[in-house]
Amino acid sequence: MRFKVLVGQSPWLEMAADDWALVLPDTVLHCVEITLDEQYGYDLRELDKFSPENSTAFVAWGPDFLNFQRLELVGELKKRGFKMPPLIHPRAVLSPSVQCQENVWIQALAVIGPKVQIGMNTCVGVGSCVGAFNQIGRSVWIGDNASLGAWVKVDAHAVVGQRVEVAERVRIGRQACIEVPQRIEHDWPEKSFHMQASRLRGHIIELGQICAKVVDAPLET
Repeated sequence: MRFKVLVGQSPWLEMAADDWALVLPDTVLHCVEITLDEQYGYDLRELDKFSPENSTAFVAWGPDFLNFQRLELVGELKKRGFKMPPLIHPRAVLSPSVQCQENVWIQALAVIGPKVQIGMNTCVGVGSCVGAFNQIGRSVWIGDNASLGAWVKVDAHAVVGQRVEVAERVRIGRQACIEVPQRIEHDWPEKSFHMQASRLRGHIIELGQICAKVVDAPLET
C-alpha cells in the first residue's frame, strides 16, 4: 500500500489533505503538524516514522516569510529522499501543455492556460486565472481569485495576493509582495511590497546596503 506524508501547518494542512483525498482516494494519508520553536526551527522527529521507499510527501504551508519557510521544509524532505509530486485539484482546469514542478499546489477552480511553466513549491489559489505563456518562478504564492494575463513573468518568492489582477506582459520581481487588491499594469520591482493589513507601501532593502551608505557618506562638519 502506498502512503503520502503531508507536512505543514493549519489551515493549509487540512486543505491539502482534503485535496489529496480527492486526487488519491486509495492512498493512506498521514498528516504531520509542524510547529516552530522560538528560533523558528522545526521539530521533524515525527518524519522518522516514514520511509521514502513507500511514501511520497507534500508540504502544505502558507506564504509566511515570502515562502522561504515552505521551501525550507521542502528541502528537509528532499534530503530525506522523498519525491514530492504536484497537487492538482480535480476541479482545476489546466492546459495539457502546462508544466508543474515538485510540490506545486493548484487549488480548486484555478484555470491555467497553455505553455505555462510553474516552478517548484508554488501555490495557485482557488479560482485564480493564469494566462498563456506565463513563467511562474519557484516558491511563488498566487492568492485566491487572482488574475494574470498572458506572457506574465513572476519571479521567485513573490506573493501575488487575493484578487490582484496583473496585466499582460508584466513582470513581478523577485521577493515582491502585493497583498492589496489592485490592477498591475507595469512591472513591479523586486523586494517591493504593498501590504493588506497596514496598507503600507515600500521597498525591502538589505541591512548591508544601509551600512554601506553610512560608511560611504561624507562626514558633516
